[in-house]
Amino acid sequence: WTTFSKEKNDAMVKAMVELVYGIMQTYKTDFERERALYEAICLTCRYDYDSLETGLTSAGQTPYGVLIERKAVCGGYACTFHLGLTMMGIENRLITGGTTEGLHAWNQVCLEGEWYQVDVTWGDDNCEQCPTGTCDCTFGYDYFNRTSEWMSTTHEVRGEDCLGTKYNEDYLVAIYTPEYLEGKVYLETVEECMKYINSQLESGNSTVSVY
Repeated sequence: WTTFSKEKNDAMVKAMVELVYGIMQTYKTDFERERALYEAICLTCRYDYDSLETGLTSAGQTPYGVLIERKAVCGGYACTFHLGLTMMGIENRLITGGTTEGLHAWNQVCLEGEWYQVDVTWGDDNCEQCPTGTCDCTFGYDYFNRTSEWMSTTHEVRGEDCLGTKYNEDYLVAIYTPEYLEGKVYLETVEECMKYINSQLESGNSTVSVY
């Protein structure tokens, strides 16, 4: 962790509380909230490749880097995920260890009594040309809710032995099928999403759900 000025600390706390509150108001299950936090971090932040050459900044290892500066390294991704889950009452662990690419930080999450491995950093695939984190960036679920056995091919597995399989990538694929989405608003581009959301907000709705 690092020490910030009161102004920066207040900004970080405010952003964290707003993120968690919004997720908890919108989603009801631990899995939905975990997934929403994972996606929010990926869409907000980009990996700070420049810091690898110029030296790691302290902010890049914290939620301040992720939520305010919108750029961070693995420590920032993992700490933000850890803190957000903890604030939502979801049991989890912050893990540090080696990977095929060097020293790294990721998470373990407990859902319905079963543990999963999650690496938000490696799941994020934001473009490097997005300094604000607001372009049409992409991310994936390759390292989302995996078993220890699966993760051990790239990560130095430690901590809780993660055996959960229910809420993995296959589950995500299943819930995004046309059958699941029937009757729901499904949009394919960021532009369509923003247009729909703005129209709903202008009409007085305070909560909008899109897929």
